[in-house]
Amino acid sequence: MKFHLSTRRVASVAALAGLGVAFYGTPAHAQQSELDALRQQITELQKRLDTLENSQKKAVETSQTAPATTSKFPLTIGGLFQVHSLNYLGETVKTGSTNSSDTFRLRRAELRLTAPSITDRLSGTVMFDLARPDSTSVPGSFQGAANNILQDFQITYRMNSLASKKTQLFFDAGQFKVPMGYESALTPTNSVAFLERSLIFSGRDRFNTTYGDQRDAGIQFRAVTGDLEGRIGVFNGFGDRQNSLASSDSKAVIGLLAYKPSSIPGLTVGVSGGLGNTGVTFTSTATPTVPATTVNLRAHRNIVNSFLSYKHDKFTLQGEFLRGAASSFLAGTATNAAIDPQGYYFGGSYFVKPKFEVLARYDTLDFDHKIDNATVRDYLLGMNYYIKGQNKIQINLVRRIGGLAAPTSATNPAANFRNDRLELRTGVQLAF
Repeated sequence: MKFHLSTRRVASVAALAGLGVAFYGTPAHAQQSELDALRQQITELQKRLDTLENSQKKAVETSQTAPATTSKFPLTIGGLFQVHSLNYLGETVKTGSTNSSDTFRLRRAELRLTAPSITDRLSGTVMFDLARPDSTSVPGSFQGAANNILQDFQITYRMNSLASKKTQLFFDAGQFKVPMGYESALTPTNSVAFLERSLIFSGRDRFNTTYGDQRDAGIQFRAVTGDLEGRIGVFNGFGDRQNSLASSDSKAVIGLLAYKPSSIPGLTVGVSGGLGNTGVTFTSTATPTVPATTVNLRAHRNIVNSFLSYKHDKFTLQGEFLRGAASSFLAGTATNAAIDPQGYYFGGSYFVKPKFEVLARYDTLDFDHKIDNATVRDYLLGMNYYIKGQNKIQINLVRRIGGLAAPTSATNPAANFRNDRLELRTGVQLAF
């Protein structure tokens, strides 16, 4: 037989033993007084033991549950991994184009480190995309500037106290997405309904850059007040100069204004736009009679965008329009080239079951509105199965009708925007 005696019981036994000794040989009239005194002492001892046991118990619980301190401020780790499969079920190869090969693609391998409270007002984040080829830009072109592994490097300062709940003001500095478009700037990548963003934010123009979903170095002011959210920033470019120093004094000014009326929950309408020059330096080839010369080729860009999104219960409806203008000197010549891109998309989704979503979208981009037959059109159907949160399996069926058949400097630059084809896109996403 095993006996377990707590400190409380030991104290009680000791007190009773002392009581017995005290009683032995004590006159009857004094026994009651001594008994009362001993009982009072026992009660005080038990109170002290209870206090000690509770303190020890709390200390043990705290040591078991408290996180290990590894830095002077909290640091969180997040990630977004995407693997895609691209299969071309039928493709019409146009003049000057090539056939597209079925392929697997490591679309994203993002690792994000966030320090949400360096101080009560200062925070920071850095994000690397390990799936980027890490190519660098070449003279006379913006190609590769957005493909560096370092994507985000942002420091944020909250300009007013959290006690002011009506208006929140923020100042951002570093490298981050330019505030252009709803799907581009206001929709997190892990929440984009289709495997790829719309053509107006993913299609590269003749100067080899896009009109959204790009990062650039600069500063930005953000404000949220009531039903309004606004952003305005000054950047080296529209995303053309990511991870690069500016090659001219001219900067891009880009802003966004979104209205979310509290009277219509789920509705967001807004506009965004930008103007400014972005630069690239071109160095001509030296010859025996002509020395090499360096020319600052600046692509002048203007963009205007409008958007609408409405989410209600199981339904989502969304659409955007974008119109741009850009011009630049052709590399190695004094000839000015100009384009007038224009595009839009609209579509929606519906949750058939809590984890099963069906989607449809019409998407079009005219790479140069001034010439004929430079328009690419995509008809998309899709389905998403949500495993948990934004961890999901995605399937898109895309019918593409390409633009101008012959590749020229005045139209869409990539073969995959010229060919007609039926494409099956599948993907798996892990977000944490």
